[in-house]
Amino acid sequence: MGKKLAIALLILFIGGAITIPEFYQSMTLWYKYGAERFLLKSGQYAGMLAFALLNIQILLAVKGRWLTDTFGSAKVTRYHKTNGILISLLALAHVLLVLLPEGLGNLPL
Repeated sequence: MGKKLAIALLILFIGGAITIPEFYQSMTLWYKYGAERFLLKSGQYAGMLAFALLNIQILLAVKGRWLTDTFGSAKVTRYHKTNGILISLLALAHVLLVLLPEGLGNLPL
């Protein structure tokens, strides 16, 4: 599998995952407007992107032969590390962007 094909499949996968919040909207969005709605939608997008990248992370961790032959072992390891950091940041952004419009009093603590 060539680099261009692998990158095209990656873009299609992430693009498809990002569209899910548009088709399956949360009921919370029905009564939110303005900045609160924007924050909630941004939180949904951050969560879906983190989930999509988490699935890609599994492929990077396995280091399949076709992946290392195409990109090289060092690059795959670097992508794996960078992807992990990005997933952590997106997961944190997801939690904050969803909780801030609802108020931190809704935390189940």
